[in-house]
Amino acid sequence: MVWARDVLGNVTAYAYDDADNLIHIEEADGNVHNLVYDASGNLVKASDLLHDVEFDYGPLGTLTGRRQFGRHVRFGYDSELQLREIINEGGECYSFRLDGLGRVVEETGFDGLQRKYLRDGAGRVIRVVRPEGRQTEYEYDGVGNILQETQHDGRTSRFAYDGDGQLLRAENKEMKVAFKHDLGGRIVKETQGGHCIMRKYDRTGRHVHTESSLGASIDYSHDKDGNLSEMNSGGWSARWQRDRVGLETERELTGGVHVKTHHDSLGRETYKSVGARNVEQFRRSYTWGIGNRLHATEDGLTGRRVRYDYDEFDNLLSAEYKQGNDVERIYRIPDRIGNLFETREKDDRKYGAGSRLTEDRDYFYHYDCEGNLVFKEFRTLDWAGVSVPLGGQKAHLEEELGITFRAFGAGWRYDWQSDGMLSRVVRPDSKEVSFAYDALGRRTEKTYEGVATHFVWNGNVPLHEWQEVAADAGKADVTTWLFEQNTFIPAAKLAANGESFSIVSDYLGTPLQAFDNNGNKVWEQELDIFGRKRRKNNNNSSFIPFKYQGQYEDVETGLYYNRFRYYEPNTGTYISQDPIGLVGGNPTLYAYVGSPNNWYDIFGLRPFGHAVGDIGEKAVINDLKKNNYEIIDVKYGSNNGIDVLAKNPSTGKYDAFEVKSSTVGKFNLSEAQMDPDNFVRTRLERAESHGMITEDARIDIMSNLGERKVAYVDIKRRDNGALYAESIHYESWDAEAKRIEKLKKGGHH
Repeated sequence: MVWARDVLGNVTAYAYDDADNLIHIEEADGNVHNLVYDASGNLVKASDLLHDVEFDYGPLGTLTGRRQFGRHVRFGYDSELQLREIINEGGECYSFRLDGLGRVVEETGFDGLQRKYLRDGAGRVIRVVRPEGRQTEYEYDGVGNILQETQHDGRTSRFAYDGDGQLLRAENKEMKVAFKHDLGGRIVKETQGGHCIMRKYDRTGRHVHTESSLGASIDYSHDKDGNLSEMNSGGWSARWQRDRVGLETERELTGGVHVKTHHDSLGRETYKSVGARNVEQFRRSYTWGIGNRLHATEDGLTGRRVRYDYDEFDNLLSAEYKQGNDVERIYRIPDRIGNLFETREKDDRKYGAGSRLTEDRDYFYHYDCEGNLVFKEFRTLDWAGVSVPLGGQKAHLEEELGITFRAFGAGWRYDWQSDGMLSRVVRPDSKEVSFAYDALGRRTEKTYEGVATHFVWNGNVPLHEWQEVAADAGKADVTTWLFEQNTFIPAAKLAANGESFSIVSDYLGTPLQAFDNNGNKVWEQELDIFGRKRRKNNNNSSFIPFKYQGQYEDVETGLYYNRFRYYEPNTGTYISQDPIGLVGGNPTLYAYVGSPNNWYDIFGLRPFGHAVGDIGEKAVINDLKKNNYEIIDVKYGSNNGIDVLAKNPSTGKYDAFEVKSSTVGKFNLSEAQMDPDNFVRTRLERAESHGMITEDARIDIMSNLGERKVAYVDIKRRDNGALYAESIHYESWDAEAKRIEKLKKGGHH
């Protein structure tokens, strides 16, 4: 057995067979994994206390099937063992046609939706042809960066880059965006139309200040480990206290608001209390099981208890709300494919091919040729003020949308831009809501009843919003949104009149309550397991519009804007297919995450988990610092360069570390990294050319270069979906390059 201890002191045990295959894992939460291999070293069975999965293989170890609790996913290959089809649990097929070089030139989705890809001599996709003649064309620079994207209707987005491949400009007809970088590749200025956002960094590269041309001024302070310790903006402030591994324990907010948080030995939140004006405003405890499953919560002020159930695939199935003798149960049950239902019998909805929701108890759903929802039709006319099209109007609308109504032809209409972004919603009362976006998918404007709401962004989160009336498009009151640094978790709302409101969120980053400068609670919300508002109260829902991380509620449409898609909380699905297709890794192409108690989708693309590499590097740096290594920053461009360069306290030499992080235990080196000597030398030369180090420093480092190592970091996920480094082990970089090269040539491991 081999043991690994994480930063919290938890021990994970690993056992290997004589062929160095991992066969047994004992986790700190009590879960036990057993892995079985065939004679060729292929994993054929993986089981733990919650799951039992079997894998089938064909020639040369090609994976042909995955079986779990009666559900079977199959993979088909051609004679050259190239993947040609995926057959899902419901028997639907997703197929690929390849050219002579094995590149995809055509794919057909589970719903029959077909896309064709035309490539240039370098293999780059220069045209995507979709149904009904819709297409997108791409132009590239010499290194493969997209310079222009042109849709079939002429809609165009243009991009420009510097010599290091960093984005300098992104523009479309709605907005021009420009970026300015410092020598370290960090963005120091972003221009969005006529508005600017500026960022300042300290000598260690930490982001310490943000300001904007619309009056924002935000200061950030950090502790010795780089964790956010304080935020200040005008009269608003927040201060954090953390435990030895960086988990939040206390937070002090403007107005005397005090938040206390407890965690268990695995880092999962077990208790949160919020106090203000000498009154406890919130108290909740959490009960966790193995596999980071949240089993129950209890409200310490009301006594209400919520219990959660899951299936064998980690999907959240139901929530039972119990207070006294009152019991309510909400179901969120997927079928074998992943389509959701709100009844145990799964009889309240119908789905078509490719997981398109076609009807529920209230609506019929109609889609265009690309799978975008274009009309949500009332089954009955119960909605106040509904506009019903007359015979001729109804027929014209059917022809325009390419659909056939199944009832009265009354309901919600959805229009789409040619690039896949929602452009307009026509409500049942005929009122319209329209949208505009920049070339990066950030929404810049929403217009409803003559009032335009404008947005300015701080990276991937909104910074400002204000409203202008068409008849009086002059000076407007600007609202400023503050987020915890480098997250999608809202921290405060700053009003134009100087008022500030602190936002307290749950362990997932979903806002719970808001307090004014004097500590008065002015807003609160509770969401159910679909993300719907659970309790009706007198709150102005749009006062704090944020729902699950990355989501902004539009009360005019009932949808949540989720960057590249819109989420429908009443169905628990998106109203368009995942733009990145199968890569998204969600249950279906329309689905949100499998368990909203553990996961969230900040971009409308895939479950949270993009920061694996950054987390791994930070863990390695902290590990080295604890052993008195001196960290030397030699990164340039967009975090390019040697992952970690550190001066060894024992030898006085500079050790180079290539950090490889993974959530599934799979690691590899790039082609450039297979030559450690050349990789380190060229990256140091580029760091010098970017001003990160002087010529003398580069010469000194090369003359005193010590060990070259690969740091393998195993990444796990906490209860809130956040990732953390569970363990690190180091190997010789040169030896690993030789080992991988041997494997590529068919050598035995």
